[in-house]
Amino acid sequence: MRDFRVSAIIISAVLCLALFWVGTSLYEAHGTEEPLRELLADHPAVRESEVRRGGLWEVRVTLHPTDDLRATYTDLAGAIKEVVPDDRYHLEIENSSTEFLQNWWDELSLYVYEGASNANFAQMRDRLTAAVSGEDLSMAVQVDEERIYLRLKSGDYDLYRVVDRTDHRERSEPIE
Repeated sequence: MRDFRVSAIIISAVLCLALFWVGTSLYEAHGTEEPLRELLADHPAVRESEVRRGGLWEVRVTLHPTDDLRATYTDLAGAIKEVVPDDRYHLEIENSSTEFLQNWWDELSLYVYEGASNANFAQMRDRLTAAVSGEDLSMAVQVDEERIYLRLKSGDYDLYRVVDRTDHRERSEPIE
């Protein structure tokens, strides 16, 4: 009789875990993934999207051309937050770039990451503007509390980069 109880408990525990796993998978598939895919497919700024589940929801979008990357990114992030909590996804912007634009990003990224680190955005903008001056290239840079948004344009091609700010001087404790 005692062996029966132990076996029943083990079988019940395994069945409960299996049901929990199936329920969680179904909820993520139908309660999160499908609504997220539909939301991105219906969003006017999104040309293509890809959603993958890992530790976080990985959301990659290819945008239609936009002159205001900050507003587009903020709008997309807000829409995604309706389906996925803020700390449970990572949004990545992709676009059809060229080798020319990618080479320029490689050159300019130093200034952008330096600006993200030390919060000297006026100097970052001036350096970026000076670097592209006289080139067959237009550039727009925007900053908000959390990110730096860079758009490079050459002909019909755009390159978008969104860089998280790393300046924490205002929130850190003073050095004694």
